[in-house]
Amino acid sequence: MIGDQAHLVRKAQIERLSSPEELDTPMRVTTPAAWVMLGFLGVGIIAAVIWLVVGRLPVKVDGFGMLMQGEDIRTVQSKVAGKVETLSVKKGDVVAVGDEVATLRLTELEAEIATSRSRITDLERTLEKHTRDMQRMRQTYDSVLRGMRSRLQRMKSLKDSGDVSRPQVMEVEEEIAATEAKILESEMRESTAAQELADEKRNLKKLLRNLQDNSIILSTAEGRVAALMVSQNDLVAPGDRILNLQGGDDQPFRLILFVKLAEGRKVEPGFEVQISPTTHPPEEYGVIRGDVVEVSASPVTHEEVKRTFNNDALAERFTEENPYRVDIAPRMADGADPAEPLFEWTSAKGRGVRLDGNRPCSAQVIVEQRRPITLIIPKLKEVLGLS
Repeated sequence: MIGDQAHLVRKAQIERLSSPEELDTPMRVTTPAAWVMLGFLGVGIIAAVIWLVVGRLPVKVDGFGMLMQGEDIRTVQSKVAGKVETLSVKKGDVVAVGDEVATLRLTELEAEIATSRSRITDLERTLEKHTRDMQRMRQTYDSVLRGMRSRLQRMKSLKDSGDVSRPQVMEVEEEIAATEAKILESEMRESTAAQELADEKRNLKKLLRNLQDNSIILSTAEGRVAALMVSQNDLVAPGDRILNLQGGDDQPFRLILFVKLAEGRKVEPGFEVQISPTTHPPEEYGVIRGDVVEVSASPVTHEEVKRTFNNDALAERFTEENPYRVDIAPRMADGADPAEPLFEWTSAKGRGVRLDGNRPCSAQVIVEQRRPITLIIPKLKEVLGLS
């Protein structure tokens, strides 16, 4: 029933449109709103074509490195083995040469000192015993020797007259020599004990001086603490790093960037750089603007990077792909206080961020500005199989 009604309606409409009275009525192809949309679409296509021809897209080279303050990283090391008892500084503190940065518990040295003191006590007792023995011996043998020497003199005078034989004289001489040898041996024991005691006291004095000199670690350079390499109660060996230092507030910031071998040749001084600290995502904070100051003439070596950062692990990481070193000067915000440096960020949120040195950063160096169409044509040829 419904289908028959629809059929009749369509038939009536066709008959009405076919009637001579309706032939001159304009037929509506589309609505005004559709025309507006088509206009906007046309304008957009024209704008896109113009942008493809005259617009510019930056070609960027990626790299990774460290934001530093000053020329290089310096370290403060332990001279002896021990246990970290206290740390007198924290990251960000500024220290001068001679400032105390940590104290060590020198357990091995303390054990040597205890052993030395115990040995001194034993040597003092030994020396006292030898001294007493020597005093008793002298008291005993002094009068004996005087009598034996007097007797020897008489026997020698009687020998000439024939009343005393030569063997008798020699016997007395041998008794005197044996007695003197006993006294000399006792004196040598006393002297040896005294010498050993003096040597051990000098050794103890040296150990105590080492304890005083090495239990307190003093800074050998000036700068800002970039990183603490140990924690309280850590064990350290001679030569172990206690902390890293970088330039103080009067030193300029710079980013030492490492770029892969193939792309490093494209970078030149003066190129603009976009710096992204790993702690501040660019989608939230934007990037720091900077400029390339210097590019190494050839790829850097492991030893060159190690001298800069004083860190073998970082040198190993940065030189994996035989990179070029690129020195970059971050742009500072207008009117920034040198004591509270603020960088030139691309977003408002980043402008209030203060960064210190020794901070990992990724960066993109803008090496070229190219027309978009030059990037699209190779892709079109590849898709169409014309390349």
